[in-house]
Amino acid sequence: MADLLSSSTEIGIRGMEPEEGISFDGVIRLLRRHRVLVASCALFAAVTIVVIGLFKDRSYSSQAAFVLQAAKGSGGVSGLAAQFGVAIPIGDAAQSPQFYVDLLHSHQVLEPVAMSIYSVRMGAATVRGDLASFLHIADSDPALKRDKLIKALNRRVLGSVDAKTGVVTITVSAPNPSLAQQVAARLLDRLNVFNLEGRQSRASAERKFTEARLLEVSEQLHVAENQLEQFLETNRVIMSPQLRLEQDRLARAVAMRQQVYTSLAQSYEQAKIDEVRDLPVITVISEPEVPVLPDPRGLLKRGLMALIGGGAVGLALGMWLDRRRRALALA
Repeated sequence: MADLLSSSTEIGIRGMEPEEGISFDGVIRLLRRHRVLVASCALFAAVTIVVIGLFKDRSYSSQAAFVLQAAKGSGGVSGLAAQFGVAIPIGDAAQSPQFYVDLLHSHQVLEPVAMSIYSVRMGAATVRGDLASFLHIADSDPALKRDKLIKALNRRVLGSVDAKTGVVTITVSAPNPSLAQQVAARLLDRLNVFNLEGRQSRASAERKFTEARLLEVSEQLHVAENQLEQFLETNRVIMSPQLRLEQDRLARAVAMRQQVYTSLAQSYEQAKIDEVRDLPVITVISEPEVPVLPDPRGLLKRGLMALIGGGAVGLALGMWLDRRRRALALA
């Protein structure tokens, strides 16, 4: 009789809790059985994320926008492409908008900005210090501290390019509105300095090359002029066709070298001007301003995601509890 009752109990347990596969009906039944557990996990996760977001420091974002100055001779092509909604690189890769976005995240730009000193107004007082003190970054090793600071700044800098207009937008977030505006302004300055130094360096190298080539062509022109002069002195009266052909050949050689010399002389003078030119290569169309309102926390979106994630965890726990109970019942 006892064996019969034990067998009946086991069959009843199996009938009440069948093996459920991963199906919609199985999930619905699982939710009904463990609705309290699922709701508790979802609510706990959502409340935790919202509370953390409420106590987290607010951030402020400052934006700046600029465009590149068109290179000489490229306006027609870029204008034609703009009519079809496409912004093409101007001149070379170093003059493309995407190059400036990538340049924003380089050490050559970020490191000087990160190591600068800022004056930030906090309430009625003005606090002066480096970026590490405002971002609460500290380390006994100066190299590690600098590396952490540059990485933290890199995460707070965002660059984007408008594909149609080629406008580059810089967005900088910081825990203080004045700090965000100053960092964005320093980034613009560093972009100008980097481009100015690079352009002057290229112009200097071009000037040296053009100068050497100009001396070489000048000597060739002098040789060609001497040959023509000697020919004319030797042949004061040119009557034969052979002499006329030789005179034309020498005259063409002089004219060709004169043309090359003139072109190189113009390039040489232009390179000398570019070597000392300090005009900016970017045109700022929107200066960074001090933000008035903080960035949105996005608590609703984060809370919904946490609610879904917590519910999934509660569902997984309920499935584990069912399997555990079945295993104990069959043991």
